[in-house]
Amino acid sequence: MKNQNLKQCFIALSVILLIFSSCLVSKEAYSNEYVKPSPDIVQFSSSGEHTYAIDNQGKLLAWGRNEDGELGSEDGINRSVPSPVVSMSSDTFKQVTTGRFGSLAIKTDGTVVSWQSKKNQGRSVAPKTFSSLKNVVKIAAGGDHFLALDQSGQVWGWGDNSRGQLANFKSSFINEPTLIKDLPMNIVGIAATNQGSFALSKDGTLLYWGGDNEDANIKEPQLLKQLKKIKMIKSGDFAISAIDMNGNGWTYNPLESKTKQFKIPQKLKDISAQFDHTVSFVTTTGDVWISAGNSNPEKVKGLANISEVNSGNDFTIVRTENNKLWSWGSNVNGQLGIDSTLKNVKQPTIVVKPIQLTVDGSIMDLTTTPKLLNGSVYVPFRGIFEKSGAKVIWNSSQRDQVTITKGKLTIELVVNQKFALVNGKKVSLAAPPKYINGSILVPIRFISQTLGAKVNWNASKYEVTVNNQ
Repeated sequence: MKNQNLKQCFIALSVILLIFSSCLVSKEAYSNEYVKPSPDIVQFSSSGEHTYAIDNQGKLLAWGRNEDGELGSEDGINRSVPSPVVSMSSDTFKQVTTGRFGSLAIKTDGTVVSWQSKKNQGRSVAPKTFSSLKNVVKIAAGGDHFLALDQSGQVWGWGDNSRGQLANFKSSFINEPTLIKDLPMNIVGIAATNQGSFALSKDGTLLYWGGDNEDANIKEPQLLKQLKKIKMIKSGDFAISAIDMNGNGWTYNPLESKTKQFKIPQKLKDISAQFDHTVSFVTTTGDVWISAGNSNPEKVKGLANISEVNSGNDFTIVRTENNKLWSWGSNVNGQLGIDSTLKNVKQPTIVVKPIQLTVDGSIMDLTTTPKLLNGSVYVPFRGIFEKSGAKVIWNSSQRDQVTITKGKLTIELVVNQKFALVNGKKVSLAAPPKYINGSILVPIRFISQTLGAKVNWNASKYEVTVNNQ
């Protein structure tokens, strides 16, 4: 009897320990899942309401407004988190820059590729590689024209030339990179606005050509006397920004021929302005300052060790020395990359890494990326099921019900219900489907349960892989 009581006590204690240890494991797993990682970004560029970036693997990411194909995708749907540019997912890059209606990048093999939005006079967003450009070290994107600076100090241009953006060429549009003539051979920097182009000489002088106002265009490079002893320039939609050799910040608005100097307590190492009235600065000490609406510059609290800054329309993104991005400002089109529906964010918030979904070896181009919700990984079901050969029909007006058919298999799902009907029979779900950003998402376990597919969640890589059998 005594041995039996001891045995029962041992079993009870074992059960208690098992439950307790399970709770500890669950808590650990859940706490790790709720920490959203941030991508490692080595370089990025913002314009309008979108951003492009290159991660530490050389892959190209983009997020923000995509209504006119700004993100290199013709689906017209915005992205609220850094997402792979699927049309160029097989390439690796070392530099990217973006303008209001077009972008370009330097591949790791040294070739240059450019692409445009649908708004660009009906031209395709498909990327075009220019193998004729060799040893390019810097690139710049205007509204609808592109510039490239090669290792020898020569400047090349292509795209829109209706305002003389490509200097003395007679054609209003140039399809292939063409050498910009009448420039000195010691060019070390380039920049562009919507209708103008700039080149920086080694001695600190700045040259300009293109549309300077509504009535006149400058079709040959001319000396810009308003800015002197400049050491770096950066593109903007309606103004360029510059840092002189003393570390002071400047902007120049070519439409108004207006120059403005900004006084910051420390010397500057980076500056960004889309307009001349809203400017962001990074000091040599790694601090960030903002001058908004013609106000005096103010230091941004909570940021340190910053190395790069880029501004869009009413938003700012900075990169830390350890390659993390922080953003704040307008988020109406997801341009902050923080995976949030908030329309405006006042405090710097870390840009989050997307969960990548790979189906049968192919990276999915998703308008809504997978999510971590209440400890479960959710994926947008449509692309997965359609790739497996299934037909998907959903009630788009109510946005709450979907029917999936594949051969003799019929699956019915309802948003927020913890069961599905599989060939008319109830099947319990670990978590209910969710409607997010125009898509219905389901737990990854549901994919394996219904399709028999092999599904894997790699938390360290932040990646879901689905292989249909």
